[in-house]
Amino acid sequence: MLIAMDAQHQLVNAATADRQSDYHCPGCVQPVRLKRGAVVVPHFAHVHATDCDAFSEGESTEHLRGKQQLATWFATSGYTVRLEAGLPDLHQRPDILVQRGTGQPLALEFQCSPLSVARLAARTQGYRQHGYQVLWLLGRPYQRQLHLNSKALKFLQYQQRWGTFLLFLDVQSASVRLLHHILTLDAEPLTYQTSRLDTRSQSVLSLQQLTPKMSSPTLPSAHLQRYYQQLLVARLRHQRGFDVLQADCYQRGGRLPNSPVGPCRPRPRYHCCQCHTWSGMLTSFLRCGNGRDV
Repeated sequence: MLIAMDAQHQLVNAATADRQSDYHCPGCVQPVRLKRGAVVVPHFAHVHATDCDAFSEGESTEHLRGKQQLATWFATSGYTVRLEAGLPDLHQRPDILVQRGTGQPLALEFQCSPLSVARLAARTQGYRQHGYQVLWLLGRPYQRQLHLNSKALKFLQYQQRWGTFLLFLDVQSASVRLLHHILTLDAEPLTYQTSRLDTRSQSVLSLQQLTPKMSSPTLPSAHLQRYYQQLLVARLRHQRGFDVLQADCYQRGGRLPNSPVGPCRPRPRYHCCQCHTWSGMLTSFLRCGNGRDV
């Protein structure tokens, strides 16, 4: 945790805390120890093992540093910032709670650890039901190349200017990477575009006002064109498979409706051709059609 309570019940940031003072966890009120050194990110940790519901032990260095970077970025951009703010009505504690003037408060969640879809949905819905906006930013475990089965996809968000998007925080470079206009069609590979901001030189306002344009406005049409081409290829393959089966039947002096449909082992060459699946479907169709001509 980055904050703790002193003897006067005031919240103190680990970066500026006095080593000689005693501190307690704001959640469970158990004693915590200040950890601050040349390498370690300043933070507090429970002195004794505890079942604290508000703060979990073992936060990664990336998570601690990322929360501090986000807090600094929003504070220098004119926001009121509360680190690890407790929200009693939600029984939740966002990594950072920010607000600009009288605007709607925004909960920032920097996710570096695994999170189930059910838990993600519950936390997001909880914020929104109580009047909080929420923005999920993802850490290194989620920053691999984006695929259809990527774990990051459960954090997809939508914004009118960005379309469907994901937001990543790179604590090494103190930069935010926006993947916007994420698209796919019928299990086609994902397409998206990327914008990057440096939190040390660009304000939060730069991110809010970012209106990226799609590099290819005809991208959805291109997806459709490729989809239709695949359909055409599939149909041609099926037609060729039909022709092969029919020609084979003619060479044997029969027709497809008269071909055996009972349990039998297909000839090995049918196993090798791409129409094997289709021929199985055709056999089933013939069986149900009582031998009618195709």
